[in-house]
Amino acid sequence: METQPGWILTDRLGQTPTGGASWIRWTRGATHTIWPASMGGYACDSVHLPFLLDPLYERYGNGARLWRSEASDPKFEDSVRLVASVWTTLEEWERPAWVGTDRDMRVRLRFAILAAAGTHPSAEVAERLRGLSLEDIPAAARLVEQVCADRRHGPIPQSTSLAAMAIRSAAALVQGTLQPMDLIARNFRLYAWYAAMAATCSGADLQKAADEAVRREGRKAPIQNLIGVAAAV
Repeated sequence: METQPGWILTDRLGQTPTGGASWIRWTRGATHTIWPASMGGYACDSVHLPFLLDPLYERYGNGARLWRSEASDPKFEDSVRLVASVWTTLEEWERPAWVGTDRDMRVRLRFAILAAAGTHPSAEVAERLRGLSLEDIPAAARLVEQVCADRRHGPIPQSTSLAAMAIRSAAALVQGTLQPMDLIARNFRLYAWYAAMAATCSGADLQKAADEAVRREGRKAPIQNLIGVAAAV
């Protein structure tokens, strides 16, 4: 049986749903078979990427827990997402310190911007996106609107449009103008979903974008050490 190293996210209780009202509890060294269904995880080196894509897939929120795992006979859905019916959780890793802090919004928005810039057909627009400041979110929303309004470089890629929507949604939240979906959202605001969608639609190197986003926007929230591991994340 072929195995693939990866990550899975669980809720704050260490559980994942199997459908209906059933949940599986994960601990160190646990192996579970989900049959006839399967469960998704992440094949990447970045500990940040699962949390950045959580709004799109698991939707556990700030209390999500990260586990270094092995998938048996997995199937890849895309460059980082895989599914398997048999998973083994090897060790729990501590979540990055930016998650759920005042840096969370900026890390997620930066992730979307970098991913969109990474595959934009115009080098000029890509550079403008990469240089966009997030110190003032409403101002960033106005600037990205200008980028999207400039049609000299052809149609706006979907990833760029979604990144712009993420920033606009974040700006509305900062200014106290909640959108309907933000009023009913349980674990994530709308901007976090748009940011994850922008990244996955971009076709960019998501691991690179995730780690760079944390380097640029997560500096006030240093990454903590892994559980049981001396080296820092």
